[in-house]
Amino acid sequence: MPEIPGEFFDVKLPASETLVQVKVVRSARCRRLTLRVKTDGTVCAVVPANTRGDSVEKARMFTLKNLDWLDKHFTATAKENAESTPITLLQYLREHPQIFVGENVQTVEISNAPARPFFILRSTSDVLPICVREENSEADLLAQVRKIAEQILPPRIRELAAQCGVGIGEISVRNQRSRWGSCTTKGNLSFNWRLVLLPPEIRDHVILHELAHRRHMNHSDDFWDLLYTWDAHTEAHDRALTKIWSKILLRF
Repeated sequence: MPEIPGEFFDVKLPASETLVQVKVVRSARCRRLTLRVKTDGTVCAVVPANTRGDSVEKARMFTLKNLDWLDKHFTATAKENAESTPITLLQYLREHPQIFVGENVQTVEISNAPARPFFILRSTSDVLPICVREENSEADLLAQVRKIAEQILPPRIRELAAQCGVGIGEISVRNQRSRWGSCTTKGNLSFNWRLVLLPPEIRDHVILHELAHRRHMNHSDDFWDLLYTWDAHTEAHDRALTKIWSKILLRF
């Protein structure tokens, strides 16, 4: 995602004494001062656009009053990260045997392939069989799930782009380890194959976020206003992504 330009200030968390940088974001949709922590850990103090006086100082004072909340958030995130030890995709799908196809969930059934790996994806079925070679199970499974993502994601991306009235370029599905998606100035979109492991509303939120960059290649007020128009539950979906980040994106 593009860099976020803006004004910043630093605060120190009381429990850990960690120095945290806070970005001041002005929003025409926001009616009161709020604090947000993005999925990449960026802390934003959101200020209503019509705030009078020194909005940066007001954002700083508001943040200082809410340091305990911010501290608890980072403490909880650190705990989740510590508990989210790396695992294999095979382990993950045995614990969470679900892949989301469109608006429906399909139960993944993993078995041994006699010769070469394959999967059977049917929109009319509630079961998604994936067969992998026993001696190469993890690599085969990664390759098959990525192929499934390459079939599932592009049609949904094009559908949402058409609904939003934005033109797009090439679509690629990649093994990204630090982001869910990205958008270039030419309109080429890249998405993480792990999106097929996310609930449909969270997956669509990620797609809409990148589609909004087709209109605004930044995270300006105009960008957020547009995204909120397309996804009225943007804030809730961002919070959900924050929780999912360490459980999926950083594990395998």
